[in-house]
Amino acid sequence: MFVYGFQRVKLDSKNPAILCRRSLDDKFTACLTSKELRILNSITLSDKPLATFRLPDEKFKEYGDFTTFEWTSNRSIMALTKNHVVSILSINEYGTFVNSSFVSINGEITACCAVDDHIAVALAGPVIQTITLTGDVVGEYNIQSDDGAAINCLKIVDEVALMSFENGKFATAQIHFGGVFESRSIKVNYTMFNNTKEFIVSPDSMALSILHSNGVLSFITNLTPSTPEIKLVKNCIRSVWSSRGSYLFALSHEGDIIIINYKNRSKTKTKLELDFDPNSCTAFEFSWDYSQLILSFPTELIFVDIAMTDLYSPSLVFHTSQKVIFGCEKSVIEGPKELLSRGFTIKYAAASPDYNYIVIAGKRGFAYYSAEKDKWVFSADRLNSCQSIWFQEGYFVAIAQEETDNSWKLLLLSPDLITIVHTVNLDSPAVFVNHVESKLVLGTKKSIELYFIHKQKINLVEKHNLACRLSNGALYDFSNGILTLIDGKLTVLCSDEKIADNVITIFTTQQSPIIFILTEDNSYVYVHKRLITLKKKFVCEMIVGVCAFSLASRYKVGELKLKRHPFLANILMEFLDEPQKLYSISMTFLSDAFSLVEFVKVIQAYFDTGKTDKMKALMARFDTSKSHLLLAALLLLPEKYQPEIVKMMPNYDMLIKKFPQYGEQLNEIYQQK
Repeated sequence: MFVYGFQRVKLDSKNPAILCRRSLDDKFTACLTSKELRILNSITLSDKPLATFRLPDEKFKEYGDFTTFEWTSNRSIMALTKNHVVSILSINEYGTFVNSSFVSINGEITACCAVDDHIAVALAGPVIQTITLTGDVVGEYNIQSDDGAAINCLKIVDEVALMSFENGKFATAQIHFGGVFESRSIKVNYTMFNNTKEFIVSPDSMALSILHSNGVLSFITNLTPSTPEIKLVKNCIRSVWSSRGSYLFALSHEGDIIIINYKNRSKTKTKLELDFDPNSCTAFEFSWDYSQLILSFPTELIFVDIAMTDLYSPSLVFHTSQKVIFGCEKSVIEGPKELLSRGFTIKYAAASPDYNYIVIAGKRGFAYYSAEKDKWVFSADRLNSCQSIWFQEGYFVAIAQEETDNSWKLLLLSPDLITIVHTVNLDSPAVFVNHVESKLVLGTKKSIELYFIHKQKINLVEKHNLACRLSNGALYDFSNGILTLIDGKLTVLCSDEKIADNVITIFTTQQSPIIFILTEDNSYVYVHKRLITLKKKFVCEMIVGVCAFSLASRYKVGELKLKRHPFLANILMEFLDEPQKLYSISMTFLSDAFSLVEFVKVIQAYFDTGKTDKMKALMARFDTSKSHLLLAALLLLPEKYQPEIVKMMPNYDMLIKKFPQYGEQLNEIYQQK
């Protein structure tokens, strides 16, 4: 990770900030003091607020000082006061406050979180209340804990509350969000984790990072009482997940920034050579595209510019302008000292996954390292500046500026030949780049371009003269085509097809032909070139400056099982007349019982619409699993459907032999027939 610049924004020292956090789209930074909430422009980094919200004197006396806040959406903030009042504040696209409402809570608030269109507050007792954004209390849950300790950290994912207590214990409980008021006592499920100070849910809601009171940072997956936690680093004071959940960033007491790839446990660190006290840091965030680190302090904000490996993901190499250290299992490889002594200023560095090849980019060229030869070789390519470099498909790919005419180039570097094997001229500096296998999509200030890397060449496949204004974009290689999400527009790159506008995020899996799309107004799926509106919105969880959206997956939180794919029947109903497509979608999800229940709804729909010929064509495709699906329909659907289902099933003796555990139910059904 390479720090190449920073900017300090001074705050009012007479009215120090309690907490500063970026909006979910990185456009604004909100700074909360005891008296007011200020909105700053995150792009211009001006210390002059765009707007300031202060409570009127009479309300300030009643509500008390502000204590903390949280962004609930791109333009909405939830702030708490000392006298237990929740302030819900809205701003417009210019950062000006346009609306405010206040909800008085009867009790001492110890923790809070936002989820969907609700607010959850933890009160002394402990008690959890769920409140709508209009101030209506729709749920009150008395927590049956061991010793009545207060909740100090609360998150709700898929109607499951994750909570840590002031005594360091960690527990889960199920909470229902509905339109009818609910009041009941709930028993929590304690896990084996102790000394918990705070925790953060990963964007896919499948892992937790836990910061313990002794400074140890760990993470866990598959949240069951017996799940062991995996310790990552010591002496940590702040942490944050990356927006896609692949990386975990930590700030140490010594001021080190540690990057952990939590899937393979690899990590690297950078020492910030800045004059600051990390122990007084109140917030620690990364921008959506990782290009900027934000450190919040009571009297200033520090915006640290970070070099990206590929303008999209953080470099896992520790390097400054004068030193590069590549950590690997075999050894620690230091940068070329002979080049550094000649003024070779390091701009970027990248390594192959096995560390057999390394390239660092300087102001005047590239230095190559081969583990086989165990030495560095300098290539004096006449470059003025390198913008980024990464490893892809056996090559290093770089974006650099030509020294002679200052034009920008896309370069393909061969680690074996130690040279540039192909060059592509760019029309302007790159804004973002993303790659999947041999495909590469590049956004510049003037265009968006798609390339394929093949046989020592970077081949241009498609070019759109569309300026990329924002430094965020994504490429998805999918059965539906190659998709790009740029400036809120989701499009099929190699065609003129636009799928959706105002897209906040999309969710995909490698195994599924389905793309889940969340826009500002609704939730959709895109499958087989068809856009389908979902009846239920995705689960939304705010994670320290990043709004991450995920779908409920089947996993255990304590002893609670979360339902999976409640949207599946909604999608399958769209393809009743297309058995082949319906089959391809179903096969992705028919791996657990809940998805089987959803599929049975499709069988019922076939009967109700009289399309039994289509159903038989579909069931014929399932081959060996056909009897399992029909058995589920036989047991779950009303009795009136049973005669037709029985006609499609194997004979009774074969069923009893194959499914002896259902012998009693089958015997009862077949006797009636």
